[in-house]
Amino acid sequence: MPTVVAADPPEQPDPPEAPLFVSTSTAGLCPCPAPRPAKKKIAKVPIAKKKPEAVVTPSFDRPDPTKATAAYLKQASKRLAVCAPTGGAKERVHLEVTVQPEGTVEAVEIKNLDPVAPALARCVEQQVRAMSPPGFDATTPQTFGLTVVL
Repeated sequence: MPTVVAADPPEQPDPPEAPLFVSTSTAGLCPCPAPRPAKKKIAKVPIAKKKPEAVVTPSFDRPDPTKATAAYLKQASKRLAVCAPTGGAKERVHLEVTVQPEGTVEAVEIKNLDPVAPALARCVEQQVRAMSPPGFDATTPQTFGLTVVL
């Protein structure tokens, strides 16, 4: 039997080597734009503004309708002396009292930064709710601030 000898594959040529440097031309680029002209400096002149007309508030000739209620609460705050602590130390109580137009006390809030003793707070609230301040001419309840030293 005849022996077959494998022939070497045909030789392929080496691929061409890529050049290390590519030369380019600026012929395809646009020429540089011309430099911009210097801007002219414009003097800033303030624009004269028209002054607004003064607001004229009409005089309020009517007396304060809650003045009598505030005076009553200030005078009646002496009743809160029964709530004073017995230890001899004075206690300052800041109150907000909301009064209905017909003269009934709607709400009492103690606005101290430091908490007040619960017994003192209850006593003050009971005494203030028992007050009957005069009514005033309004449609909504008004809140009065009151500070009492007990």
